[in-house]
Amino acid sequence: PTEGTWASCVRLLDPKTEDTIELLELADNEAAVSVTTCVFHSRGGESFVIVGTAKGMTLHPRSHQGCFVHVYRLLNNRLQFQHSTEVEDVPLALCEFQGRLLVGVGKTL
Repeated sequence: PTEGTWASCVRLLDPKTEDTIELLELADNEAAVSVTTCVFHSRGGESFVIVGTAKGMTLHPRSHQGCFVHVYRLLNNRLQFQHSTEVEDVPLALCEFQGRLLVGVGKTL
């Protein structure tokens, strides 16, 4: 990337061999700022990878061109994109809580 731009990826690793199973590169100057796994009660025990991103982010002064929470289904050691939700500020914290997802957006939980 050039100065002032971001390049991020989501890498799925085999924990035993440390080999990369899958690599998803984020495009359009999008920075991955948080990640977690989540098992939603409503989805019958399926595992999901949740990635918080900011597009065109500047750290000081803080600004961005859009922020998102991307949801990927973990199926047969592959990441399958499910959906993306736009949020109003940088999603700096993600955490599974009682089968649901807590997202810290800017100064709000």
